[in-house]
Amino acid sequence: MPHFAAKLSMLFTTLPWPERPAAAARAGFIAVEIQFPDESIAADTLAAACTDAGVRLCLINVPAGDLMQGGPGLAAVHRHSREGGNPGY
Repeated sequence: MPHFAAKLSMLFTTLPWPERPAAAARAGFIAVEIQFPDESIAADTLAAACTDAGVRLCLINVPAGDLMQGGPGLAAVHRHSREGGNPGY
């Protein structure tokens, strides 16, 4: 049986970030992911919210940079590794 992670960047957006993992758990998810690492939640706050809710943080996407224009993204190119994201992640 497939398992799905709740993408907190798209789901439960009426709630503040720290409340979204608990909302995902109440909806039956056992894992969550975050699409944009520069969103308005600190890494330690997100980790604590996931732990408190009993869900696993299974994915944090990396900044795409010019990926939509055919570029290789930021994380894959060393000279761009510090661009576009929160260095706390």
